[in-house]
Amino acid sequence: MTALAPKRAEGVDLIKKGSLSPQEAQIVEAFVASDGLSAARVAEQLGLDVKAVLEVLKRAHVRRMIGLGMLTETRERQKEVRGAVIAQLHALTMHDPKDAFNAAGEMLTIPEMPESIRMAIKGWKTGKFGLEIQFYDRAAILQSLLAYLSKPDPLEEGGEDDRVEYHVFDTEGEEIR
Repeated sequence: MTALAPKRAEGVDLIKKGSLSPQEAQIVEAFVASDGLSAARVAEQLGLDVKAVLEVLKRAHVRRMIGLGMLTETRERQKEVRGAVIAQLHALTMHDPKDAFNAAGEMLTIPEMPESIRMAIKGWKTGKFGLEIQFYDRAAILQSLLAYLSKPDPLEEGGEDDRVEYHVFDTEGEEIR
């Protein structure tokens, strides 16, 4: 039995307590951070023997913790992206077209325009009065944003799917169960 492999009774206690040994926690943390899910890479990174890491990965509670950790990381990233999308859509609706002009009523050049105006420009063309700027449709953006925010967030507790399905493979590509 390696230094990383606790006795069966210790493993049962870890499951009951809902915690991991320091070595298990180190391996779980490395797997969650790596996203690559390679036992060899994790072993190398931690300075451990690959066989010892594979032995730890055979434990169901360790695989469960890796799955939960990966799910948490994924949800955090998705929440960040969701927040950024909402902020961008909101910014597209909060511009004031008059900010595209200077005090004399002349249109600013694109680089001179405030960022909120530049972001809201859908396109431009030369018309009979010179350069005509087309902005994104505020009403359509606000309707989309309202519809999006009205739906329950699938990332919150009780969302669409809280199940975790996680598979770990050894160096030969065989699934560890």
